[in-house]
Amino acid sequence: MASSSLQSQEYVLYLGGYYDERLVTERGLPTRNAAGSNRMQRLTTALRAAGQRVLLISPAVTMRMRWRGRLLHPAQVRNSGGIPVLFCAAIGLPVLGMLCELLMLWLAVLSVGRRRRVRAVMVYNYSPAQLLVVAWVRLFWRVPVILNLEDIYAFRMDDWRPGAEARPIQQLILGFCFRGMKRLAQGVIIP
Repeated sequence: MASSSLQSQEYVLYLGGYYDERLVTERGLPTRNAAGSNRMQRLTTALRAAGQRVLLISPAVTMRMRWRGRLLHPAQVRNSGGIPVLFCAAIGLPVLGMLCELLMLWLAVLSVGRRRRVRAVMVYNYSPAQLLVVAWVRLFWRVPVILNLEDIYAFRMDDWRPGAEARPIQQLILGFCFRGMKRLAQGVIIP
């Protein structure tokens, strides 16, 4: 009976690069992403205080992660301030880990969706993997998507000039993701 009541409860899934200190050490991540992690923690705590069930899902991988002696980091669930956090499985190699982020994030979201009813999906910022997973969620689950916007990327031709501080390829890719995520989202949270 307890398991069927768990399945009938609706969850808000919150996708974003949330990292705790233990994960940073275990996976060799270059930073904790303190500002983003704190923001996600505050919003999930607010949602929980408003009576929502929340699950934070983190890809738990970066382009510059260091080798830690494991080819595959398994998925794991931890509690952070009363909020369950699902850290996706990840390939333990710097570039390959990021290339596999889409598959790992999609599999994690799909797995949660099979066990829990999803009421809505929130997304912290955006990435190519998040954009594709959210497009899949909107197409097949038809649940609302809320974009928690922190950064805005807008590609400009000046980004290509020598000495420019912007990274033009990153600006181009994330600018595309930003525009795509705006179209998929039913709401936006702005700091």
